[in-house]
Amino acid sequence: ANYSYKGKYLITLNARYDGSSNFSANNKWAFFPSGALAWNMGSEKFMNKFKSISSWKWRVSYGRTGNQAIAAYQTLATFSNVFTIINGVPVNAVRPTSVANDNLKWETTAQLNIGADIGFFKERLTLTADYYRMVTSDLLFNLPLPTYSGYTSLLTNIGKVENKGIELTLGGKILTGKLKWDASLNWSANENKILELPGGTDVFYSRAPGHMA
Repeated sequence: ANYSYKGKYLITLNARYDGSSNFSANNKWAFFPSGALAWNMGSEKFMNKFKSISSWKWRVSYGRTGNQAIAAYQTLATFSNVFTIINGVPVNAVRPTSVANDNLKWETTAQLNIGADIGFFKERLTLTADYYRMVTSDLLFNLPLPTYSGYTSLLTNIGKVENKGIELTLGGKILTGKLKWDASLNWSANENKILELPGGTDVFYSRAPGHMA
């Protein structure tokens, strides 16, 4: 849904209800809303005294998106064929190779973005500035299990990570005649941070016999 009032005040609303057969019956569906507001401040009368500024828009948005990046049947317990010897006789058999997880659910990313678009000298020079913060929770992660459990890992939802930063883009129309030349300069500063670990402890991949390393 989009709404514009006099071309100055803009609203966008979006809602998704996504389903995936990759998840178990408990969590096949998830709701992901988003919304954005914008203000064309450059169209306000008080901006007329700034002759060098041709446009100025403020933007803010917030939304949630989902990730279903797992293979089919990964929520189910599986078995594999093995060839073994029982009482000295070779036999074909099956053994459990993965653990079921009926509570596995969508990985979710929530993102906040605040930005501005400014044009100077009839859009000859433009500046775009953005600040964003993304928090991804319920990460789809293969959690290593102790060797003595008989399994290698369990696919589950654990942890939370943050990704935030600032991005600036300066653009210019250097030549506008028969020969056109546009150029842009980008600068960014980004930071990643782990906000939450399962049980508050680190997860290591290497293992000593029967123990997590």
